[in-house]
Amino acid sequence: MQQTNFSLSDQNAPPAAADQRELLALVKRQNELLESIQKNLSHSMLQEDNQHNSISTRVVDINMSIGAMIGFMLKWLVASIPVAIIIGACWLLLMLVFGGMFAALGR
Repeated sequence: MQQTNFSLSDQNAPPAAADQRELLALVKRQNELLESIQKNLSHSMLQEDNQHNSISTRVVDINMSIGAMIGFMLKWLVASIPVAIIIGACWLLLMLVFGGMFAALGR
């Protein structure tokens, strides 16, 4: 085996112009490869997002006590009150508009 001894002056010496051009070419090639990898990764992530990975499930039975079921139904009832008010207000507005139109036609 042959060992090479580098002196301190060799390590601190600036690289030659040819070495700099070679390093610059290597860095440019590395950047091109990195951009290509990034583009391929983003493309594959978009394809993965577009695929619908869904699992179908069928509920066969719900094991729930009567008290818990009544509590659930009461919560559902309370949550539906604002929806009923909004639907009733829209219905009332619609009936007022049509009632006014038919009353105007009847005169």
